[in-house]
Amino acid sequence: MSKRIFSLPPEEDQTGILLWFQHIYNHFNKMFLMNLITVLCLLPALFCITYLISTLDLVFWAAACVLVIVAGPCITALNGVAVRIVHRRPVWLKEDLKRSWKKDWLPSMILTAILVALWSALIYAVYLVILSQQWSLGHLLLFLVCAYLLTGLTLFSYQQLSMMELSVGKILKNSFLLIFVGGLRSVFAILPTMLAWIACGLFLEWTMLLLLVGLPMLTVYTANLIYRPVFQRLFLTETTDNDTRDNAEEDPV
Repeated sequence: MSKRIFSLPPEEDQTGILLWFQHIYNHFNKMFLMNLITVLCLLPALFCITYLISTLDLVFWAAACVLVIVAGPCITALNGVAVRIVHRRPVWLKEDLKRSWKKDWLPSMILTAILVALWSALIYAVYLVILSQQWSLGHLLLFLVCAYLLTGLTLFSYQQLSMMELSVGKILKNSFLLIFVGGLRSVFAILPTMLAWIACGLFLEWTMLLLLVGLPMLTVYTANLIYRPVFQRLFLTETTDNDTRDNAEEDPV
């Protein structure tokens, strides 16, 4: 539909919103299917979170964390599909999923465990402040800054894991630096994603619908598209169509 409405030129000649529409037009089936697979893998964790909210039993919190960690390879595969689409590289959904579960399962789970621990600490801190009924503007700003940094860390960590052979420690270090070296592109990539995730937390009755219609893939894909020039300049010295990830011998940041 977008192609007919906007009379889109060839993909190589597009930028901005037209390129966003063209990628979705060309790769909608793969994006939707990868999003659905990831949501199904995260479904048990979502049920635990629902029970946690209704019962406030920390057992469900621990169970949700473990289930998200187990689904780490699927999260990596989703990011890999988004990154490959953005950088115009071949996308083979079945092969990407196989690689994530067979080859990258350990770094995926380790990275997911670290990110889950950081997000859990932030959410628990917010819960304690709400419980104490001593909210202030300082608390709000502090939590927003922490959420911004963690969103950037999450986006850029999975982006590197899905494209390059790097240790988890180096990935986290690079991701933290990428939050700042991208300038306004970092802000425009991170802020909408953070707001979308916060909206999912605030409007739980709509969260499942948003997840099923493609919110995870769309937020990750959009953030990667915005940040593409920075990522390509720092990590991808040349664009190739080979289905191989760039091996980084030195710290690229």
